[in-house]
Formats: sequence, structure tokens, C-alpha cells
Amino acid sequence: METGSTDPPSDELRADTNSQARTVTLRDETNGADRRFLGASVSDEGNLVIEGHDLGPGTAVVSGDGEYEWTRTVACADLARLRALLDVPQDVDLLEALEKH
Repeated sequence: METGSTDPPSDELRADTNSQARTVTLRDETNGADRRFLGASVSDEGNLVIEGHDLGPGTAVVSGDGEYEWTRTVACADLARLRALLDVPQDVDLLEALEKH
């Protein structure tokens, strides 16, 4: 599902691109010296972008500097499939639905 598609969003996904300027928080937690953030947004191309940022000693497994950042992109062409997997109807804002879960 990860891709760098530059195709314009299809009509069925245009409602999601209206929320492109906003990022919803999926996780923002602190546990001792560790902090984990996970956010989602919709790119100008209509792709869903999930970004994570972890700070603290818990990142030592993957990072020597106490910080780990990552991004995953779900192409707009795959959002209908994602909606089906998550049982999110087309008329529901995808970012809002993700934020509530």
C-alpha cells in the first residue's frame, strides 16, 4: 500500500483532501523519559500520510541518538480498500474516523 502516487484524488476521495491542512493526533503519550507521537494527515495529492516520532531511551533498539521518526504513505488509490478494512463509510471523514479509533 505504500507508494508515491502523484495522480489527482478521485471524486470519491475528494472529501478527504478537504482536510489536507490538518493533522489529527492518533497517539501522544509519555511514559517516563519516553514520548511517542503518531499523527495522520492527507497530502495535496490525496494520499494518507501517517507520521511517527518517538523520543527517549526506548528508541535505543532502532536509534542511537534517542530519537526515531518515520512516515508511511497510503496512496489515494488504496484509501477505499483501507476504508473497507476499517469499516469507515465513504461519507465519513477518514481523518476524523482514524482520530476516534
